[in-house]
Amino acid sequence: MKHVFDHIRLKAEEAVEAELFQQYGTDPEKLVSALQREAMVALKVTTAWKPMLAVSLPMYFLPASWPAVIRKLKAIACIPE
Repeated sequence: MKHVFDHIRLKAEEAVEAELFQQYGTDPEKLVSALQREAMVALKVTTAWKPMLAVSLPMYFLPASWPAVIRKLKAIACIPE
């Protein structure tokens, strides 16, 4: 799951950078502190992480005797068999 989190964080950082460039122009470094930037990234990561956890977390706690449910959850989360 760490690689999924890393991917989500990278996408959040890219989105924040794009947002800042739209708001402040070509040099947002001087106008936005590192703390503000990290807070924006954290908010985007949390927003993206919650739905992923809602789908993937139950798969780890379901009994193996429920293969149809596990297959459906994997299909929803786009996890290959």
